[in-house]
Amino acid sequence: HLTCIGYRKASVVEIVRAFLDMGVRRFLALRGDLPETGLPADHLQHATDLLNLIQDVQEEEAFRLAAGKLALSVACYPKGHAESRNFDHDLDVLLAKQRLGADFAITQLFFEAQDFLEFVEVARLAGVRIPLIPGIMPMTSLKRVRRMGELSGLEVPVGVERQLLEADDEYEAGMQLTANLAREILDAGAGGLHVYTHNNLDVTRDFLDRIGIDKGQQ
Repeated sequence: HLTCIGYRKASVVEIVRAFLDMGVRRFLALRGDLPETGLPADHLQHATDLLNLIQDVQEEEAFRLAAGKLALSVACYPKGHAESRNFDHDLDVLLAKQRLGADFAITQLFFEAQDFLEFVEVARLAGVRIPLIPGIMPMTSLKRVRRMGELSGLEVPVGVERQLLEADDEYEAGMQLTANLAREILDAGAGGLHVYTHNNLDVTRDFLDRIGIDKGQQ
């Protein structure tokens, strides 16, 4: 994945070209978190700016790519982006990303299946046609859930907090909640999942095992 906030356009072009030199052909284009320090005057402000830049580089490198296309993915927000004016604004941004060549979008984390399912329904009505992949975060503890909710600008549902607070084993309760969430989404027709692993292989394997996905499959 590639973030652009705080980087000058020329620097990002160099980074994209360096990745192409290494054989990378898939990009998750993100704005990134706002830095605490100041921003250069000519920095890229939005993920849509990054998509435009990658498309420009792709056109310039058409011969090297043998007329192939880079795979571009983006982020989307079932409960709305923390900085958006309203939910309609979020949909407008997602539609803009689609127009700029995004092949699919991965959602920010969410805690209830209905959040994702309702988001997909509204997005389709608004004209979003690219695949929307649900992002799932294994809920290993109440502290982790609260922290990730805070970072994402999301309120943790009362029911989720209560189940974790009352559980004898936070990890077991949280992982069961996560597995139930994933199963409900898959049963409703989602074609796949994006797992926020936090670089923890054991937790990821445990989660996949709980939802019946063979850890050995590629």
